[in-house]
Amino acid sequence: TYLYQLIGGKFKIPYIGYVQNNIEAEIESCYSKGFKKLFRKIQLNFSIAAFQKAKALVFVCKALEDKSIELGINPQNSIISYNPPVPDNPNLSFNSQAESWLKNSDLATFVCAARLEPQKDHETLLKAFASAKQNQPNIRLILLGDGSLRNKLEDLSLFLGLSNHVLFLGNVSNPRAYFALSRAVILVSHFEGLGIVLIEAVASGTTFIATDCPFGPREISEVLECGTLVQPQDTNDLASAIISHTENPKISIDRTEKLKIFSPDSCANRLTSLINSINKPKKNNASKNSF
Repeated sequence: TYLYQLIGGKFKIPYIGYVQNNIEAEIESCYSKGFKKLFRKIQLNFSIAAFQKAKALVFVCKALEDKSIELGINPQNSIISYNPPVPDNPNLSFNSQAESWLKNSDLATFVCAARLEPQKDHETLLKAFASAKQNQPNIRLILLGDGSLRNKLEDLSLFLGLSNHVLFLGNVSNPRAYFALSRAVILVSHFEGLGIVLIEAVASGTTFIATDCPFGPREISEVLECGTLVQPQDTNDLASAIISHTENPKISIDRTEKLKIFSPDSCANRLTSLINSINKPKKNNASKNSF
C-alpha cells in the first residue's frame, strides 16, 4: 500500500482500505522509545496518506471510524462492517482438566482467549485473579492461545500461587465450547480493533468482562446490551468484576436478534454494496452518430 503511493497516472485503480485496528496504537506497539519515534511518525504518515487516497474505507466498528477522522483521514466513502464470529466444532473433545473445572458446579471457571502478547495484558489478568482468589478460592481460569510471553506468564502464575487455579491450554480448535460453559469470558487488552472474541462469547450464550479500551469492547457491549467493562490495567477493578461474577450464578444469555448485525451475510452484503458502488462504469457522454 505504501508503494502504491508512488504509482500515478493511468495506472491508478480504485482500492479499498480495511481498518481493523487502532492505527496509532498498532504502530506504537511495533517500536520502542528513543530514536524509533521518528520511524513511528513516518509509518503513521504513510498509513494516513494511503487511507486518504483510498476510494473507500471499511471500519470494523464506529469508534475506529471516528478515530480515523480525528487523524485527518476523511474517506470519500465508508461503511461500518463488523467482523462476524467464526463458528467452531462443538463436537471436539475438551482438555480433561478444563472439562472437570467447567462442569463442576462448585467452581466458577472463567476463560480468556487471546494471543499471549503484550497487547492482551495477561499480566494484569493474572494479578487480578490472584487478588480475587483471596476472596473467592473456588475460582479457576483457563487461558486459550499462545504467544511469545507464555513462559513469562507461566512463571508469573507460579509466583502468584495460581498453579492450581490457572490452566494454559495454548491454541484449541473449539474455543466457543469452552466459552459456553464458562462463568464469563475475559478480555483485558490495552487496545483492540473490535475484540471479536467478545462477540463469539455472546454467540455462545455467555457474557463477558472486558477492558474499556480503544475501541471495540464498549461498542460491542452497547450493541449487544450485555457485558461488564473495567478500566485498562486496573487490577482492583478487574478483581472486583471477577468476584461479582463469582458471587452471582451463571446466566445464559440469548442475543440472537441483536447478533444478526454481526452475521456473515450481513457483513458480506455491506461489502458487496460498497464494491459495486465504487466499481460502476463511467457514463459515456459522447453523442451517438445518426445514420
